[in-house]
Amino acid sequence: MFILLVLLMFMSFTGVLIHEILGISLFIVALIHIYLNRKILFGIKLSNPNVNPKLKFKVVLDWLILIALILSTIN
Repeated sequence: MFILLVLLMFMSFTGVLIHEILGISLFIVALIHIYLNRKILFGIKLSNPNVNPKLKFKVVLDWLILIALILSTIN
C-alpha cells in the first residue's frame, strides 16, 4: 500500500492514466484491508477498560483512515 501511495503522489512522473489506476487500486486494497479486519473494527468496545491501549489506538486509526478514504474518494 505504501508503494502505491508514493507512486500516486508523483502524478507528473506516472501520468494521469496511471495516477487514476493507482488511485483505484489503492482504494480496492484499502477496502480489502478493512474487510479482513472487520472483526476487530466492529467488535472492539473502546470504553472497555480491559482492551489493550495499543489495540484501541489501532482501531481508532483504522476508523480515521476509513473516513479519510471515503472522503477522498468522494472528492
